[in-house]
Amino acid sequence: MIARKTVLVLGAGASMPYGFPSGTGLIRQILALDGKTLIGTDFPRVNDELASLQQKLRDSKPSSIDLFLHLNPRLARIGKVAIASVILQGERRCLTAFTSQDRSTKPEDGDWYEFLWHQLHAGIHTRADLFKNDISVITFNYDTSLENYIFRRFLDLVQDTSGSQAEEFVCHLNIAHVFGSTGGLPFGRVRKFADSWSINASNRERIYDEIERDLLTIGEVDKVNKGHRERLRQMIKEAEKIIVLGFGCHMENMEIIGLKEFQKKSGPQFFSAYNEHPTNLQIILASLGVLNVSTVFWPVGHLLDFSSEITKLGCLDFLRETSALKA
Repeated sequence: MIARKTVLVLGAGASMPYGFPSGTGLIRQILALDGKTLIGTDFPRVNDELASLQQKLRDSKPSSIDLFLHLNPRLARIGKVAIASVILQGERRCLTAFTSQDRSTKPEDGDWYEFLWHQLHAGIHTRADLFKNDISVITFNYDTSLENYIFRRFLDLVQDTSGSQAEEFVCHLNIAHVFGSTGGLPFGRVRKFADSWSINASNRERIYDEIERDLLTIGEVDKVNKGHRERLRQMIKEAEKIIVLGFGCHMENMEIIGLKEFQKKSGPQFFSAYNEHPTNLQIILASLGVLNVSTVFWPVGHLLDFSSEITKLGCLDFLRETSALKA
């Protein structure tokens, strides 16, 4: 059980073990889409829009789709539909894997969802004890694979045939998507785009409009609902411990959730640094405005010993090495 008030902050690296792409990987997968893998059926005008998006991506070779769409607002709508298409394909694969008894479907890079799930029910004696876990999640990812995983495991653990208690438990974990989500959850009342595969000529424009409105990019920070922004900041403010996984600590993202505010407290902070260049780590600390370096934990070695070893741990190994969930 996780009794100390904890907030997980997740970036793209946290979803990558489950088949979701990194920033550059997302662009590659968008380039591989066609009229039949894009959300919906084969509409000629949509195909033309997709082809235009793909050609401009090939020509400009942007470092991220967020930057590209910010600089090319005319392509924002089809760009977000393409993003949703890629994410929903990943959601489908996850649903299959999470319900499969074949252990070969486990992530090759380490199943940190399973590790988290074990921590959530370690030491419990009753179903009610699960709801004593005091952990929340702030994610910058669109996918809902974590919610789906926890939902499925709860069903299996307590034999919740209706799914109502599993839904309640997922809601109890307070998983907040900063820039929106594809909503591919297994319980209907929060489902948004997961049924979009049945799109047709009569509902396509409406669904595309919803995707453009509800999936935001880093360049649209100003469009994040004020109430939602305040909720995110409150989660950080109330936290006693923060664990950052697969998150690049970009200034815009840190600002929107108020991550700097946590530096005024003395609670422990755990930052994964997978594939991060060692020389960048000190810059990250400075940008966070860390006041008490003794509260910050990197995966391996002393805080100021920026050896390359600290960049070699994925999410699962990071959680194991630091005992972050148990601290």
